Amino acid sequence: MAFSNNGLPAQALRYSMLAVASVHRGDSLAVYTRYKGAALRALAASVTTIDGDTGEAARHVAGVMLLSSLYMQPCFMTGNEWLVYLNGAREVIKKSGFASMVCDSDDVSELMDWVYHQDVFSRFTSFHWRRGEGNPFRRLDEVPEYQIFNHPLRRPKQGRQILGLFHDVFDLMLYQAPAAEGLDRSRDEEMARVTQLTDEVESMVYADHMQAVADSSDLCVGEDPVPWRENDEMPSVFELYRLSALLCLARTGESRFGWPASIEAILDKAMAVMQDMETCQRQFPVLVLGSQARTEEQRRVVIDLLERSTKSVAGRTLVCLQKSIEFSWVQADLHADEDLLLDFGQLMRTLCGNCMSVPNLA
Repeated sequence: MAFSNNGLPAQALRYSMLAVASVHRGDSLAVYTRYKGAALRALAASVTTIDGDTGEAARHVAGVMLLSSLYMQPCFMTGNEWLVYLNGAREVIKKSGFASMVCDSDDVSELMDWVYHQDVFSRFTSFHWRRGEGNPFRRLDEVPEYQIFNHPLRRPKQGRQILGLFHDVFDLMLYQAPAAEGLDRSRDEEMARVTQLTDEVESMVYADHMQAVADSSDLCVGEDPVPWRENDEMPSVFELYRLSALLCLARTGESRFGWPASIEAILDKAMAVMQDMETCQRQFPVLVLGSQARTEEQRRVVIDLLERSTKSVAGRTLVCLQKSIEFSWVQADLHADEDLLLDFGQLMRTLCGNCMSVPNLA
């Protein structure tokens, strides 16, 4: 994509790649700033040139997302610019009509999935950050209320399917029933929805991506399945996401309807998965599941996984994540001898709200 032509989106993508590479190389701030500035100028100039051209729009989105990824690096852990970039990518996707122009099996669909993945979990963190407690210096004007973004490609790809379920989970968990669409639900309907979603998540199983592509009848005409090297950790990552969704639903039923939250079995499965993983760069399931660990053995499993992940070559800095999880353990221990329910939503608001900027847990 970056070297397919010398148009403005391709230039922006190349400069974005150089900016990310300069951070990984440990170059000076001046080097990074030069590349980032060149990327932003090319992106600004290319906005009016990408209408109706899928390839150019895709290169533009890829450049924007690379700049957004900089805010996962150790030296860029503050600032809400990553949300600005993400919103820019969303707008380009909406205006470019990818649904009618992109084959679901090509590389551009993977780019759309990248945006969708970041977007889904930005909803969780921005909601709790805006309503957070403990940090009066947050710039709420920098982070508007989240607006739902629908993936432009409708085929129920596995990763897309579980991300769509997370939107449904967050509808319940964040007390955001889609009233604007006339879908207000009664308490009984909300309870039934929690039960339904729990059943859906429990029934989900990991399916090998390459086999799914080979068996698909939705490939573009004349297109061969693209060879896919499955990440060895993907089944485990999928299972952590699935278990974290179940835990969110269990805690939602507990806090909203007074249901007993039977999370011991969920945590036992999660700890077994974490123990077998070499690394895990996905912060959302580690935060949700790790914050609920109660025994010393469970907490040791979480800390060991975080330490292994930080030491990996491609590792993100997980210092803030580890501090947040340890803070949640302190709060749980303080309430251990009291007959007091530590509300899960309040805990997430506290953890996210203590951050100067919206954390990226994708």
